Amino acid sequence: MAACEYKFPSELRKALQYMDQNLERQISIPDTAAHVGWSHEHLARMCTKHLGNSPTRELLIRRMERACLLLTTEFFTIQEVATAVGFGDALYFSRCFSRIKGMNATAYRERYTDPRMHHIPFNEIPQDIPYPINT
Repeated sequence: MAACEYKFPSELRKALQYMDQNLERQISIPDTAAHVGWSHEHLARMCTKHLGNSPTRELLIRRMERACLLLTTEFFTIQEVATAVGFGDALYFSRCFSRIKGMNATAYRERYTDPRMHHIPFNEIPQDIPYPINT
């Protein structure tokens, strides 16, 4: 079956959408599961089955992808980026970012920021792109 033909359960889509819409908040996986009418365990099984990640890992990855977008399109400090993606502690954010992306946030910003993009307000950049805009 081709990847474009693969269908996620609608509840899983809603759970992922809930995560994306609440990245700046301290949301829990049980809250996410309850939002779509599933148990925490069922959400964990469905995430692992369809995405290959636990819900916690999926939430962390989504936070890091949003952080990448903010790092390359905004003039936020690392602390502001950390807060914008749901981390209260910039040091913990930095450790997670380095573990997921293989470099620290400052190095990521320096490597992937396109100076031509800084005149475009963040709210006009599509939020669902999975990686930085090509430079």
